[in-house]
Amino acid sequence: MAPDTTIYVVSENDTLYAMTPNGTRRWSYYMSQGTQSVPAVASDSTICVGDGQGNLVVFPKNLSSPLWRYHTGGSILSSPAIGNDGAIYVGSNDGYLYAINPDSTLKWRHNIGAAVRSSPAISPDSTIYVGADNGKLYAISPSNTEKWNVAMPAALYSSPLVGPDGTVYVGCLNGKLFAVDSQGTVKWSYTTEDSIISSPALDAGGRIFFGSCDHSVYAIEDSGSYARSVWRYQTGGAVRSSASISAQGTVYIGSDDGIIHAFKGSDSTVVWTRTTGSAVRSSPAIGANGTVYVGSDDGRLYAIGYVSGIEEREAAAGREIPASDVLCHGEPNPFVSRTTIRFGLSRAGRASLKVYSTAGAVVRALVSELKNPGYYAVSWDGIDDLGRSVPAGIYVCRLQTAEIQSTMIMAKLK
Repeated sequence: MAPDTTIYVVSENDTLYAMTPNGTRRWSYYMSQGTQSVPAVASDSTICVGDGQGNLVVFPKNLSSPLWRYHTGGSILSSPAIGNDGAIYVGSNDGYLYAINPDSTLKWRHNIGAAVRSSPAISPDSTIYVGADNGKLYAISPSNTEKWNVAMPAALYSSPLVGPDGTVYVGCLNGKLFAVDSQGTVKWSYTTEDSIISSPALDAGGRIFFGSCDHSVYAIEDSGSYARSVWRYQTGGAVRSSASISAQGTVYIGSDDGIIHAFKGSDSTVVWTRTTGSAVRSSPAIGANGTVYVGSDDGRLYAIGYVSGIEEREAAAGREIPASDVLCHGEPNPFVSRTTIRFGLSRAGRASLKVYSTAGAVVRALVSELKNPGYYAVSWDGIDDLGRSVPAGIYVCRLQTAEIQSTMIMAKLK
């Protein structure tokens, strides 16, 4: 997202789009087949993005014709990082990390020896950190001196995160998140149950958030010689998206379950969820007004934010309002530990959403308040109103408004 609020996004149709915050297309440009790089915006508002043919392409602000291209020897899946001197750092599948000057000339290239899908991270002292398919994490100076490299057990697709003390955090395809100090010594590793493609993010309180293909989002803290687990939030699909964190500490992340999840970073309490039509593998961007922008594999860019004073609901841009009140579905259903219930209101009014036992007793009151028109998503974690985990079995979800009373059956598994 640029300082002028333009949103730049690459779609699976290999096209770069420039969008306004209200969803209007400013321009678009077809890149080349296989383009997956995420655009980066330089301090002079030029846009830098790699393409599937191995070109680093730079666009001027508000114009859809490239300023220049620099060709590498392999496709660019890595996303560019821009240094304080304007140099653009990007990895290529030809096995090199490139440093390109703002005038399109080559500053240097560093031989990694394996494809570089990981996006570089730049520390305050201008050290460039990048991972590679050979499982090595590299630290390279701005003058192209290799400070060190450290070998991990498997390829690194995740992009590094540099902490305030210089510790570098990076996920590995063997399912571990590694912490490496600024001298190249591994401090600790934290094990998940599947590959880590998601890049870690850090909040103001020092918590580290990342997703895993084991369907979970993790929050951990660096305790020096080990990682302390804070919580684990389970979604309905692999989490390849990387988290974004608001100034208020809300964590936003997508999942292959097709849902954009928003929860409190302190304890994983769900703030809201938004169901899309397909997997959400892109990483959210947060606008200055708190609006969250994120793409889905359904081919849509979503804007979710503040509407009529109601915090973090669907944004007015492209906001859907049903023709009549409706109780949509629960995802997943059946579920093990958590399900998300979506409903829609055609007009403002009081809504009640409750979970009942098959005997008719109220198990959990999820919603009981005035709502604006639009679609909503509410997560139920299988806990009753007394804070107890409910047993496996059949439950009835009921939406009641001035217009309808609608029910659906949900099954909780062991």
